[in-house]
Amino acid sequence: MNLLNRAKEAEAREKAIQQELENLQKSFSSMKNDFEKKSDENRADFNYFKKKVKAKIREKQSEHDKKVEELVEQKKQLQNEKSKWWLEKNKLIEKEIELKSEYDFIIKDIKETYSKDFKKLQEQIEILKAMRNPRKKNK
Repeated sequence: MNLLNRAKEAEAREKAIQQELENLQKSFSSMKNDFEKKSDENRADFNYFKKKVKAKIREKQSEHDKKVEELVEQKKQLQNEKSKWWLEKNKLIEKEIELKSEYDFIIKDIKETYSKDFKKLQEQIEILKAMRNPRKKNK
């Protein structure tokens, strides 16, 4: 009877272990299903987040591209203005050189004219002095 009891106990333990194994398999299956469900939800959330991030990146990139285009346009305008300024400056320098040469010519002409006139006036003054004082010249 001892053996029979032992066999029954072993059989009961085997059934209990078998039952526990089935429970564990069900629990594992349930956990696996929950995990897959959560994983799918997380994947969907991740894909949604990923799409939002990509959209935000595209938006920021678009804004950045617009700013870059504006800056490039401003740079072109500034270069054009700089070119115009340099052209105008060069024209003014040429005009200044031209006016300086005209000024120098006029000053030279005035000096020559006035020096000739001055010499003539000096000669006339000498003649008039000589006419007023004929004795000084004859001495």
